[in-house]
Amino acid sequence: MTYRKLFGIVTVLFVLVIYLWPMSLGSKIPEENALVITWTELDILPPVEGEARSTLHNVSTTYRLEPGTEERDAFQNILDGYAIHRTWRTPFPATGLNGHSNGGYLLITWTEDEQFVHSIVTGFDRLLMVEDHIFGLGYLNKQLSQDMKEQVLTFLGDCPPLNAS
Repeated sequence: MTYRKLFGIVTVLFVLVIYLWPMSLGSKIPEENALVITWTELDILPPVEGEARSTLHNVSTTYRLEPGTEERDAFQNILDGYAIHRTWRTPFPATGLNGHSNGGYLLITWTEDEQFVHSIVTGFDRLLMVEDHIFGLGYLNKQLSQDMKEQVLTFLGDCPPLNAS
């Protein structure tokens, strides 16, 4: 075997390991930061009598979880329970999830050093956007996104919202 073939095989294996290696979703969020969580529920209303188009009625609810609180620790534990992985789209910056939603979007933001705003967005449809890069949730378990959605929304249902619109 030549060095060129060996180098090629090692490179391919290295890339596969990097892409398949799971990361905890919770590891992407520093535990010492306050989180602002916004759940936007997408509600498509059927056409009104005499009209041909449905209407989209969004309802957004925002929560704030302070570091060191029981709620913040519980939310971190939820996120720690889910693994994400790189996809072929991860290296390329993205502007959004482009329709990958299962009834709404969850936006998690936190500020680092009072100037850098970081975010994670998910529509609970097997994809997440961490900062501006797309990651996958789990591997082959299609139900995992729905399980995460139910767990997060149940948790948020017990938290007092900052606002609802």
